[in-house]
Amino acid sequence: MRSEAAVLDENARLALLQGEQEIAQTRREERRLSGESIAALAGSGGLVGTGSALDIIRQNAIEREVEVGNIRALRQREAQDYRTAASDRRRAGDAALTRGAFEAVGTIGAAVVDGGTRKKVSNQMRRERASRLPRRSHFGVNNLPSGR
Repeated sequence: MRSEAAVLDENARLALLQGEQEIAQTRREERRLSGESIAALAGSGGLVGTGSALDIIRQNAIEREVEVGNIRALRQREAQDYRTAASDRRRAGDAALTRGAFEAVGTIGAAVVDGGTRKKVSNQMRRERASRLPRRSHFGVNNLPSGR
């Protein structure tokens, strides 16, 4: 589970990296479009830095920055989802280790109790067998009732 968490952490890092690459591409595209607009306006004899031409360029820049913000938010949410999943995997792994430790202790405890019970049963059986055997006297003669 820890290896799964490490993979998810790496996916979070890659999601953020992908977002930054998308942002860089969006900004490059914005500069290209702004340059083309300026060149088209200048080529047609319009004044580039004033009036409606400036408003168009400014509006395009604003729209691209909104797009950049959306990309960043999307990739950050994706990365957070990966980090949350990684954290969940780590907690599940820790819980499995803890559960395994308790089960091992329980098994050992049961074996100790079972071993003690077995010993008691064995001793009881030995006492019962001994009580059914004929008894010997101190002189080596059985203490059996006589046939009288």
